[in-house]
Amino acid sequence: MTLCYSDQSFLKNLRAGQLSELFSLIPDIQFFMKDKEGRFVLVDQGFIEMLGTKDGNEVLGKTDFDFFPETIATCFVEDDKLVMESQKPLPNRMELVPNNELQLDWCLANKIPLFGLNGEVVGIAGISRKMAASDIQVSTDSNLNTVVEYIRMNFAKQINVEQLAEIAGLTVRTLNRRFTKAFDTSPLRYIKTVRLNSACYALTNTSRTISEIAFDCGFCDQSYMTKEFSARLGVTPREYRLKYSKKA
Repeated sequence: MTLCYSDQSFLKNLRAGQLSELFSLIPDIQFFMKDKEGRFVLVDQGFIEMLGTKDGNEVLGKTDFDFFPETIATCFVEDDKLVMESQKPLPNRMELVPNNELQLDWCLANKIPLFGLNGEVVGIAGISRKMAASDIQVSTDSNLNTVVEYIRMNFAKQINVEQLAEIAGLTVRTLNRRFTKAFDTSPLRYIKTVRLNSACYALTNTSRTISEIAFDCGFCDQSYMTKEFSARLGVTPREYRLKYSKKA
């Protein structure tokens, strides 16, 4: 959609932040702006509620790493850099975002670069919307929708690719090929990512023991979860909790 306007001086004289108020009226939409360093400079009420914070003062000036597991925050930052370096919008980006039930929801994000008066990129703006199951089915292979939902609801259990292939009505080879094409990761790595992100969220938002979290998030034991944390994040679960904890 292209916006047309007749008087540029009119726009310059508008009070800042009014567009975010408009986005707040759209159901399930979260609006945000970040500066070049990734710090939030403008957010709407929907984004504040999504983060589980009370007001914008708890968000402004902070970054994704203050609110999301490191694996998720890193993906957000990489997308932001892509938008700023290419100076082009990044539309319809499917992202995994943790919710208050320690599960991961698919969200559809759209980001654009923001330019200063001198023409240089000064940050990004974006909107994010939680995707319903029907949205995911339209956006991806319908067979994969069943697999993604199954993993989301059962990641704490033992899952293998053979099970997922049977659920999707596909061969293991076909499932791996389609899944990797749609999500840029294999089914097994996706399961590990869901478990890891859920563990990150639990570590920083609950006071449950590390062994309890390991069991609840699908790791066979605390030792294996520690191994995954060290390999993927470069820290142990205990070190991660100490660094990012909010409630523990």
